[in-house]
Amino acid sequence: MGVQSAGKVVYFTALFPYVMLTALLIRGVTLEGAGTGISFYLTPDWGTLLEARVWGDAASQIFYSFGVACGSLVTLASYNNYTNNSHFDAIFVSFANFATSVYAGFAIFSVLGFQALQMGVSVDDVTASGPGLAFVVYPEALLQMPVPTLWSILFFFMLFILGLGSQFAGVECVNTAIADRWPVFRKRYWMATAITCTAGFVLGLPMCFSGGVYLFTLFDWNTASWAILIVGAAEAIAVSWAYGVDRALEDLATMGMAHGRLVRWYWKSVWTVFMPIGGLGVLVFVLIEWTPPAYEDYIFPAFADAIGWIIGGSTIILLPVGLAWAWYHGYRGKSLFTPTPAWKSAQKLLSAERSGSVITMDAPAQPGEYDNMGYIM
Repeated sequence: MGVQSAGKVVYFTALFPYVMLTALLIRGVTLEGAGTGISFYLTPDWGTLLEARVWGDAASQIFYSFGVACGSLVTLASYNNYTNNSHFDAIFVSFANFATSVYAGFAIFSVLGFQALQMGVSVDDVTASGPGLAFVVYPEALLQMPVPTLWSILFFFMLFILGLGSQFAGVECVNTAIADRWPVFRKRYWMATAITCTAGFVLGLPMCFSGGVYLFTLFDWNTASWAILIVGAAEAIAVSWAYGVDRALEDLATMGMAHGRLVRWYWKSVWTVFMPIGGLGVLVFVLIEWTPPAYEDYIFPAFADAIGWIIGGSTIILLPVGLAWAWYHGYRGKSLFTPTPAWKSAQKLLSAERSGSVITMDAPAQPGEYDNMGYIM
């Protein structure tokens, strides 16, 4: 299944959860104690802003909910028309993501308020983060509702659809890389999909056993906090400082996304200053107050913590490997971070056809010129 087929399925996987959330919200607000849960949800606890883990969790939530720094957005964007208004898409998706998170919060905490009332405790005592909320706390609340079987089936079906929808972009990212590296898979795209899905299924099996939640925690603790922040900051620095923010904005203008002075100033400040500094600042904050991974009352041993660091490091290993590769090809000092002639928009430099595993240039490079990967031939 390719991008076009997945795009049609996403209409269902993206919209159906809203129907389920609305049904759960309507049922939740009619329960006794729902007002207490919603009041707890809307009352901020400013002291939590001083906790490093909160900032790390917030950053990872934003990164994963958007697919930032995971390769999926870059992959899907490569299939867009050249003049697609990605600027509007980014703004619309940002507001939709924010509104969805707020909306889902009402549906969740209305039910948690009901459960707290039934148990005779405060809402704070029944809340949980991570998988505990989705698979322990909320299902327990559903069991106390009238017709619990129906609501439980609807809730877990919604989670299944959400998980399925989020996998489309991730699988497509891997499939595209496979097809670009081995062009034979372009005419047999289903084989690339089968390989990716089978590999993911086999690698995910250990998480289905009794110790799976601990393995999941180990992955989540080390990849969804510090590692993804490094990748995101590196991408922002590469575009805004190495390639040049002015070049990037000019490329957007050639795509039909010319911006006024105020909008240009906003994006330049975000890409060049706020994103790199903010991402690295949260990273430092998380690392300073770093604690070993834990699940409920269980603290992971030192060897498990070391494995977690190796897992997190594996996600960013290509950064130093790429630097070493460029060094091997003769780049030194400033040239390591200077864009080559190949760093231009596709409209200016690249043809529509692909050859081998990379996009070809309009004319073949001559000896001594840059090739289509930016290296001197």
